[in-house]
Amino acid sequence: MGQSGWQRTVDQVDAATAYAAPASRWEARAGGPDDGVGAALMLLAHCAYHLGESRRILGVLRAESAEPRSEA
Repeated sequence: MGQSGWQRTVDQVDAATAYAAPASRWEARAGGPDDGVGAALMLLAHCAYHLGESRRILGVLRAESAEPRSEA
C-alpha cells in the first residue's frame, strides 16, 4: 500500500469514527433525539406566541395613549 492508499484508509477511518461517536451518544439518550428537538421547538413557538401578544397589547396601549381625549 502506497502513501496515497494509506491516507485514503486513514481518512475513511477518521470519517467513520467522527460520525460513530456522536451518533452513538445521540441514540443512547433515553427519550431519543426527537423528544428533545420537539420540546425545544414547542417552547420556541410558545414563547413566540406570547411575545407577539405582548407586542400587540403594547401597540393598543400606545395607540390609546396617543389619542386625544374628548371632554364631554
